[in-house]
Amino acid sequence: MNILLLGSGGQLGTDLHKSLSNIGIVTAFDRKKGDLLNTQSLINNFNIIKPDIIVNAAAYTAVDKAEDEKDIALKINSESLESISSYCFKNDILLIHFSTDYVFDGKSESPICEIDQTKPINFYGHTKLLGDLAVVNSGCKHLIFRISWVFSPHGNNFPNTILKLCSERENLKIVNDQFGSPTSTHFIANIVSRCIYKKIVQGIGDYGIYNLTSGGITNWYDFAVKIIKHAESKGKSFLCPSNKIEPISSDQFPTKAKRPNYSKLSTQKIENEYLIDINHWSFYYENLY
Repeated sequence: MNILLLGSGGQLGTDLHKSLSNIGIVTAFDRKKGDLLNTQSLINNFNIIKPDIIVNAAAYTAVDKAEDEKDIALKINSESLESISSYCFKNDILLIHFSTDYVFDGKSESPICEIDQTKPINFYGHTKLLGDLAVVNSGCKHLIFRISWVFSPHGNNFPNTILKLCSERENLKIVNDQFGSPTSTHFIANIVSRCIYKKIVQGIGDYGIYNLTSGGITNWYDFAVKIIKHAESKGKSFLCPSNKIEPISSDQFPTKAKRPNYSKLSTQKIENEYLIDINHWSFYYENLY
């Protein structure tokens, strides 16, 4: 399989590059080489490389900045997908794309399924939903994976930020009324590669949209306490130890963009159709940190 990976320099792209190399020949484009703001250049490169599969791990992910940089966020997360998916349809290329829990409003009281109504509550979520629709409406072969609360040992993410802040501060306040499933990029990359192999080589599973997150559910406060407790169990000490982290409500920590209060995605569909087992989020966290 000839695979073109977009966004190879990001935290998800880094792990995808490793896992995809086990199932095919990977050409990796970082943000500079695979600029989603320059789709004509992308198409020119597609024509040269002639991929069987395009994996798009590139996106505009600055949730709060998207409220101000709407034009850029829209071009990267939505308009670029119109060109890419159209090219994939015309050339019979499988497109792998990544979506987000932010396409939902966070008002559910039970795990969110792929067929549940979408209703973004911030502009970032709006642009990602438009990107999903562009892929689906193009008619191209696609696998869209909706992921949430992404982390990895490399890059800017919640665990790395908490470890840094607790090393620098004597106290820390974290919201405790937003719920979801922390999900490692290592886990995502491995499952995505397995799904591609099962679909293309073994004929298992269908195309379409799939939720892909770890098992279990937590909130940001409990996740932060877990992060520091885990590090403390390995002998590390902090200016702000785990027992000094304080829970607060979202109202006490306003952000420019609204966040969904409930982001637990049901993974029943991908487990059943692609025959995979998913462990609790703490299993993946403890094996990486």
